[in-house]
Amino acid sequence: DRWGYLHRYEITPLNQQLSTLITEFDEPGFWLLMKFVRENELDYMWLNMIATAIMLPCFVIFCRAHRDSLLILALLFPVIIVQLAMSGIRQALATGFLMVATVAWMRGHRIWTAVWIAIGAQFHTSVVMFLPLVALAGRKVTTLWLFGSAAVLGPVAIFLLGDRVETYSDR
Repeated sequence: DRWGYLHRYEITPLNQQLSTLITEFDEPGFWLLMKFVRENELDYMWLNMIATAIMLPCFVIFCRAHRDSLLILALLFPVIIVQLAMSGIRQALATGFLMVATVAWMRGHRIWTAVWIAIGAQFHTSVVMFLPLVALAGRKVTTLWLFGSAAVLGPVAIFLLGDRVETYSDR
């Protein structure tokens, strides 16, 4: 989606106040990234380069957390690295932070899981729907516990997504 991102890059206003940024832009992290690139008079290519420089450490952290890192990397390569990172910059950034959140989740760190999910949501709002999983970090997950938490925390995720729920369900 190079042309879509290029168009967004060219038309996004740079002179937004923080309050406007929070209330009107769904992904303020991506806006800040575009603002940085444009204010430094860098070419659009640098938006992709900086996004890649952010994503790669996320992928490395994720791979290193697993026993067979090369196998995980091989599985990530076709879908996450080639397809997603080349067609959806925002989604790939959000996925990278979500992958780091899963490492924190596996280690039982609830706060870090929430922090990484919140950072990912700054690039693509859909990542917010994983926030209810923070409650399960460090716990023994049973089927009953999983269904119970989904029933209680599912509506919370829908509330956090707001207007986006309709958009994602339509797609």
